Amino acid sequence: MTQPTENRRILLVDDNQSIHDDFRKILSPAEAAQADSLDDARAAFLGAAAAPKKTGGACFELSSALQGQDAYEVVRTAVGEGRPFAMAFVDMRMPPGWDGVETIQKLWELDPDLQVVICTAFSDYSWEETVSALGVTDRLLILKKPFDAIEIRQLASALTEKWNARAREKHLIEELTTAEREVRAYATSLETVNRAMITSRAVADRAAETRNELLMHISNEVGKHLQGVVAHAEIFRAGEASGPEHLREFESFVDASTELVRRIDEVLDMTRMESGRAAVELTPCSVRDVARRAAERHRDRAEAKGLEFRCELSDALPDLVAGEPGRMEQVLDYLLENAVRFTDAGSVALRVDCDHANGPAHPRVCFTVEDTGAGIPKEKLGDLFEPLERDADHGGGSGFGLAIAQRIAYLLGGEIKARSARGEGSTFTLTLDLDVTDQRVAA
Repeated sequence: MTQPTENRRILLVDDNQSIHDDFRKILSPAEAAQADSLDDARAAFLGAAAAPKKTGGACFELSSALQGQDAYEVVRTAVGEGRPFAMAFVDMRMPPGWDGVETIQKLWELDPDLQVVICTAFSDYSWEETVSALGVTDRLLILKKPFDAIEIRQLASALTEKWNARAREKHLIEELTTAEREVRAYATSLETVNRAMITSRAVADRAAETRNELLMHISNEVGKHLQGVVAHAEIFRAGEASGPEHLREFESFVDASTELVRRIDEVLDMTRMESGRAAVELTPCSVRDVARRAAERHRDRAEAKGLEFRCELSDALPDLVAGEPGRMEQVLDYLLENAVRFTDAGSVALRVDCDHANGPAHPRVCFTVEDTGAGIPKEKLGDLFEPLERDADHGGGSGFGLAIAQRIAYLLGGEIKARSARGEGSTFTLTLDLDVTDQRVAA
């Protein structure tokens, strides 16, 4: 912040021009010297003796106004230009306009910091009335006529210095306030950075812990299924099974191998999506066919548990859309597999609806999977789509199912929402904004 410059500007307010001339001789030696030179020239021309030279005193920058209204305009202009006056000498009686008291009131409305000397010989106001009108203030002094030059210079020097001292004080306070704000902002930023570092450290620690949990879980899953594959292979190699038993062992071998491959695919799928390397390849497909294929893969298992299984398709579904049928079916597989696994009585239903709020060419398709299972506590819904949160807790799954399903939904430009409560079953809805297409799938 720039240090304020010294302000030695003084305003003279008096209806008598000769008073202005006297003040200039006293307060502005440079102007007085110029006037003396004119006097010397005049004396030489007339053959008279030259007047003695006047010396000394500080030099002030003087401006004049013959009436209070004129003074008001001069001060208003000076304040607007950012060059206020430090003080003013104001005459008490200035007919026919404002008197000194009214002039000072008006000037203080424009510039409350203006220092004022009121000049009076006799007045319509007593000192008590003046104080009553202007208030008790250290900005006002009185100068009685006839004036003394030394007294005028002393008043000018003292009051301009007082104004400058206050200006320096204000400047210092502003600097201290700015410095305090900067220190507080710096402290706040340090605190923010510190909190961010603590949070980042906590997130990093949690991420490392989660990675360790995932690695342990993956190792257990892959190891378990690999052991099954090896055990069944050993049986075949030893030739211990024959006939129907041989067939059952072979089927168990295939199931164990399939589960092992599936777990490895899930890990790879999760890794690709987490790293952003998964891509979407849109092809013409039928939403109805996608839903039917997914439903048929889970119908037998549901009915084997004694569950009612329904697949309900809206008549408003478009014939063909641009989508990725494999990914869409994968999401439905995870949702239906979960619904069947966690439902012991009642029903599982897949409903597919759409609306055309965005126009008939851009339907919003909703795949809803409902079950009458045990339900999910509300406090766990927020973490439902994180790895290991549901499948692993209930057994029989990899722990990646819903996490992969949600990430696929994001990849397809949609999302999955869950609604559930303990003992009330669960509802999962996959919402996708798709584009209708007229292209046909090549035979």
